[in-house]
Amino acid sequence: MRAEINKQYLKENKIYDKVKSLFSNNYGLDVMDIQPLGQGVGSVVLKINTLEKDFAIKICMYPERTEKVIGEFSMRNKMINLGLDFVPKSLWIDRNIFENGAVIFDYIDGISPDFTKKQNLYKLAQVLSKIHIHNLKRIPDGYQVFQDHFKYFKGLVLKISTKYDHIVNVDIKKGMKLALSELNQSFTAKRSKFTHGLIGLCHDDVASNCIIDPKEKIWLVDWENSCVEDIVEEIVYTTFDLDLNKTLKTYFIDSYQESFPQSKNINFLEIGEIYLEMVPIFNICWGIDFLDVNLRRNLQPEFYVNEIKKSVKGLKHKFSPETYKYFERGIRNLNINFK
Repeated sequence: MRAEINKQYLKENKIYDKVKSLFSNNYGLDVMDIQPLGQGVGSVVLKINTLEKDFAIKICMYPERTEKVIGEFSMRNKMINLGLDFVPKSLWIDRNIFENGAVIFDYIDGISPDFTKKQNLYKLAQVLSKIHIHNLKRIPDGYQVFQDHFKYFKGLVLKISTKYDHIVNVDIKKGMKLALSELNQSFTAKRSKFTHGLIGLCHDDVASNCIIDPKEKIWLVDWENSCVEDIVEEIVYTTFDLDLNKTLKTYFIDSYQESFPQSKNINFLEIGEIYLEMVPIFNICWGIDFLDVNLRRNLQPEFYVNEIKKSVKGLKHKFSPETYKYFERGIRNLNINFK
């Protein structure tokens, strides 16, 4: 869930002036041009052109995200030390000019890969296999790995239902409770579909963070969420987020299993449908969490309200009419006043 670049934030906080000051005073570099690259939940990324070379800077927008943004500096270096040669290098950290923190990385000249081309899917499968081999552990009971994921999901739902009373009304809480019950019944009935599970190093946000350079090499950026977790989950959500049709999805999974034989005998297509049952509720939870921050910081609350409404539409054919009705009415009657 990525927001559009908040130009008002950049202007009000004089971000471009601060960037020029940082590069001139700290690194002796004259900035020729600054271009927005993207914006995440709590950070904005810019391309910095200097006479010497180009850089990427990730600027934390508020203190609650500082630890994650700054933590990416060492995380990227860790990945490079593991021999992953598709990770742009960390260069510098700033905690002075940007009080919430900023990190400067090597800029990779490229574009988002066209994943309707099979050669790009094959390259991505190889990249993921090189990540997942680290800290790899085979779990005999794949359903138990899935249950750990579901446990995290239930914790997120509980947090959203109890922490944000100023946003979450009675209808949304009732919808959350019914959705959990329906999902639990569905998952229990499908337990036999799981074979073994795999735990390993994961990127955790692959689809929106791929770059292909002019030499057709694929790079992965934005490593702040990387951790050791469920590999099956990463493959499933990557294919979902890339919005692959069945033919391309099958090709990608076959390519991955060829590159990563430890994953053979896992039916990603069938199991993936089970993981994806949670996606609409996940998106509503994250949307409410991001909405709360944006309301308090007066950033882009309208964007997240619209994203939540889109997620509610995804419930209609996945949950009971009663559950959908509670969510639809609850989101429609959000008690929010935009400044």
